Amino acid sequence: MGSIAVIHSRTGTVAPDEVRLMLKAAPHRGSTSRVIQIGRSTLGASWDDEAGGGSVALGSHGAAVFCGNLDDREKLEREFGTDFPDDASLVLAAWSRWGDNVWGRLRGSYNIAVTDGERIQLARDHFGNKPLFYRSESRALYAATEAKQVVQGAGLVREPDLDSLESILYGRPLPGSALSGVSRVDRASALCASDPAFPSQHRYWRPEELIETRTLGRDEVCEELLHRLDRACERAVTGNDVVLLSGGIDSPSIAALAAPVHLARSGRRLKALSAVFPDHPSVDESPHIISAVDHIGLEWHSYVPRASALDDASFWGELLDGPVETLSIPQVSEAYSHSAALGARRVFTGELAEHVFEIRNFLMDHLISRGRFRAAASQLGSRRAEGLGVIGMLKQIAQPLIPPRVAFGWARRRRRDERQVPPWIDPARIGGIGYQPDLIRSPRDRWTELQTSPFYGQAVSFEADDICAAFHGVDVRRPFGDVDLWSFVLSLRAEVKFPDAVPKSIIRTAMRGRVPDTILDRRDKTVFDEYSISKADYDSLRRWLSNPDARMPGVDYGILSDRIDRQKMSVPELRWARDLGRIHAFL
Repeated sequence: MGSIAVIHSRTGTVAPDEVRLMLKAAPHRGSTSRVIQIGRSTLGASWDDEAGGGSVALGSHGAAVFCGNLDDREKLEREFGTDFPDDASLVLAAWSRWGDNVWGRLRGSYNIAVTDGERIQLARDHFGNKPLFYRSESRALYAATEAKQVVQGAGLVREPDLDSLESILYGRPLPGSALSGVSRVDRASALCASDPAFPSQHRYWRPEELIETRTLGRDEVCEELLHRLDRACERAVTGNDVVLLSGGIDSPSIAALAAPVHLARSGRRLKALSAVFPDHPSVDESPHIISAVDHIGLEWHSYVPRASALDDASFWGELLDGPVETLSIPQVSEAYSHSAALGARRVFTGELAEHVFEIRNFLMDHLISRGRFRAAASQLGSRRAEGLGVIGMLKQIAQPLIPPRVAFGWARRRRRDERQVPPWIDPARIGGIGYQPDLIRSPRDRWTELQTSPFYGQAVSFEADDICAAFHGVDVRRPFGDVDLWSFVLSLRAEVKFPDAVPKSIIRTAMRGRVPDTILDRRDKTVFDEYSISKADYDSLRRWLSNPDARMPGVDYGILSDRIDRQKMSVPELRWARDLGRIHAFL
């Protein structure tokens, strides 16, 4: 909940009502607001009186607006030796003391603006959980939590940016936002401007500097990992929370650590909400979920999902200021709607655990290229025990030893992803069949870049998720996305982080006793292909994609229309079609 809006003018003559209108452009962010002025800057924040989420501070030498959650507030207040009335006041004091170095010290999920009246800075949290957009003109810099608020402040005509839509479809980095004329502040970055026409953006945190900087044993790793994850849950629990619970390892781990804190703070058991699939036994995890509920002691609620990926596609495109690839917002909305109906204000998920504990691509490249042959041999032995054949082992040994261009060409010739690209998509738009740009890099760099990739590029799905949550009056937290937890995991040596071929090995060990053994010992992974095909919704695909007025480059709409009529799309093809359908619903 909550939002910020800022106009930093060349002349300092901006009427406060202009910022108020920016805040009102996102009514789901809260109806209470406050606007302040200092020098050439006019800043405001909106919030919900019950849920909070925004604050404003004006001091003798500066001003700040804040939206989100500041997780390390107690720690910072101890450093200052005083309490602060709100997060904006604390951020303003921290900025006054530490200057531009403050952003790397903060923890949480937020967007912020601070100014001394002549120079303004905008900052976004490490993961980009909270969105932050801006537009720079000679007369003023406009910035806000949502792109629609920037459009309102700058007086733009709301229209789609076709280059950005093409980038969304083909998985390229976005040149801006889906709305023409609006740019975004990147995750883990701050935007600074004195002259509004010439803002500069810089990263305040470089996670690659942490890679393999510690040498710890397995027992020490599990102990510290548990401590950091426990702290991430503890500082996010409000006492009015719900966890979206599945039968895998991730969300039960969060529930196990958050439940006792929730009970202590509220006197009530932590609520858990699960999607169940009685008509689709292959994806229904009810037995594992019930095992977690009983073991942890949760108050369990469930629902049968009804939403399809393209439900109300035009409405969601309008609300989210653009289409979102892969993520099914209608299904996310359904979960948040049920969460709000339970009275929860905060929703916990197990998202990002895969990124923390299971990005092991190019692990052999990393070990072999650095001469860690004993660790590489141990990995191969573990994979051999898990069923990897001799040919597979030889390929893993060979890849880091051959020149990058040869590896890149080899991947192209194998054409392994040919079935992932529909016949109505021009493969040249994604670099061609078998295109793997990671292989162009040195084997020494591939693994490192992959480990830190969640902190780079755009966070479009996080932005959409945040807007959807605000629409339902809830706030989403992902404890596996805690920056201190990530800093620790990034610092581990590769062979410690991945001691064997067992998926998420160290989190399984760390959570032993807190999560049921029946879950921790699972080696199967629930695959939603059957369910995805059952929710194909060819009628919606036909509505948006059969003979549309506007057409995306690289799409053969004739072949696509025939594929829709045949109603035999595979899961990858459906994913492409849904992404394209969302784009056309937005156009």
